[in-house]
Amino acid sequence: MFGYLSGTILSIMATKICLLYPSGSLSFLLHKFFIIFSEWDWPKPLLLEHLSTKEDLEKLGRIKLKLNSWQIKDIEREGNLMPVISTKYPEINSAKNINENGKKIIIDEMNKSLQQFKYLKSKNFNKMDNFWKENIFAELNYKNYFKYFLIITCSLNSEEENGDSLFGFIKSKIRKAMEIWSKNEEFEVHLENKILKTNLKENLLEYRILSGYEEKGRCRVDEELVYYIKDPRELKGKRIALQLGLD
Repeated sequence: MFGYLSGTILSIMATKICLLYPSGSLSFLLHKFFIIFSEWDWPKPLLLEHLSTKEDLEKLGRIKLKLNSWQIKDIEREGNLMPVISTKYPEINSAKNINENGKKIIIDEMNKSLQQFKYLKSKNFNKMDNFWKENIFAELNYKNYFKYFLIITCSLNSEEENGDSLFGFIKSKIRKAMEIWSKNEEFEVHLENKILKTNLKENLLEYRILSGYEEKGRCRVDEELVYYIKDPRELKGKRIALQLGLD
């Protein structure tokens, strides 16, 4: 939803490695995973098999189907920075939500993990349980990683409303809004009695939209019971409340 590696994307990527090295051990495959995808020539698409052709569809009797299938020419379109293509007709780009910022973060994290492997190249990975836990699969301590946070709380007026659908809709709005904000926001810099205008995108190192730390809770607002999403880790510092326009 927020433009990172979903379970579907990771499954396709992992399958690619297993197809390339069918006899590899788990540690070997994981090492190759970070080597290959940290150096992958994006937007070269990641494919597990060749794309469906007109001839393929004729053989399957599906030539009359009008479902749009991903094609090489689609690389030039928006949402194809890191194409990870699903198998079978109609093929789709499972990574269409990844933007420039998300791509940078993903590649940076791939390189970080690869460096961990290079550092321990001479070790026996199979006997190093702490290595996996403390390095490759270490939980992101975002409170130490970032200095500023924006907390967005979503609430419903009634238990009868479809919360999952509404929250999913809002998440997609947040992803697009952050992308537009980073591209278009301008600000002034005062330097030696001069005022320079610059673009946020040229100065913003990165931003992350964090999800997965959420849990459902209940609170009373104006005597009405509502559901809300809260961060259970209670960040220290000020919280900023936002109202999202959905029209």
